[in-house]
Amino acid sequence: MKQFNTEAVLDKRGRITLSADLLNAAKLEPGDVLSVTVTVGQLENEDILGNLPEDLRELFDNLGINPDTVREVMRKEGYFV
Repeated sequence: MKQFNTEAVLDKRGRITLSADLLNAAKLEPGDVLSVTVTVGQLENEDILGNLPEDLRELFDNLGINPDTVREVMRKEGYFV
């Protein structure tokens, strides 16, 4: 499973449109089932490392992996929630 973060605006009919670039990057095909999480407000200051289990954060720390590297991989490659 990959997770992609994007911003969307609810139109007057109550619809949200996702960009073709996002859908293509996810390699979605007609009929694919999506799980959608809706969050209202801005999450710019949220640290995505908070989504990782403590055990994984400790493992990366013990291995000497820079937290910025973990964040970059999570953003580019998707991550489990």
